[in-house]
Amino acid sequence: MNEYTDMTEYYDALMTSGYYEYDTIAKSLIAILQGRKKILELGVGTGLVAEKLLHHNPDFQLTGIDFTAAMLVKAKERLGHKARLYEQDVTTLALADRFDAAFGNGGVWGFVNTGEAYVLVSHLTDRQDNIKGLRRVADHLNEKGLFIMSVQGVHQNFERQLPNNILYSQEISEAGDYIEKDYIFKKEGKVVAKHRNRFRLFRGQAIQDLMKEGGFEFQYIDADDRFQVYQKK
Repeated sequence: MNEYTDMTEYYDALMTSGYYEYDTIAKSLIAILQGRKKILELGVGTGLVAEKLLHHNPDFQLTGIDFTAAMLVKAKERLGHKARLYEQDVTTLALADRFDAAFGNGGVWGFVNTGEAYVLVSHLTDRQDNIKGLRRVADHLNEKGLFIMSVQGVHQNFERQLPNNILYSQEISEAGDYIEKDYIFKKEGKVVAKHRNRFRLFRGQAIQDLMKEGGFEFQYIDADDRFQVYQKK
């Protein structure tokens, strides 16, 4: 469900309201990258993580992809010529380059730490699409290239007041191996933008089976529990 076609400005207002600590995220990524320069961001959004990475290390050769054109327009405004940006679907990813590492922060794939276990959350609801996308990422990595995915807390219902008298709320519903998340923006009690995402959940051995079939092996979880790190086989 996407009742309003352009949510970019609302989304950007939410993301810059303290939803993520981008500077801290960038520093954690830099510690993992350990000198790797050619980096691919999966789900670059409006460029907020990329902006911080390039602030701390202008030598990064950063490429970002996203399947939402309006997000890329905003990212281009934010990043200028500091990064290459492409409208791409990860399942058909085709770039004329290879990278030392790929990462996503709330992008196509990410982990949730439930306190008891890690759950892999994917924007791709079909298992075969996940394998196809992972293989496309692997094909774009150099030998022993890293695939870095964010770790977040459990998704919950909550509200947050944004600038310009915008109230953001999110509503979560989970059933089996799927979760739905509604993003709702209201002004003066009226819904001005609303979007629903449906995610696929992978648990336990299903995570390692999926990643292995996609071409990756688990390496470690960083000390701050912000990222899980895999390596191209």
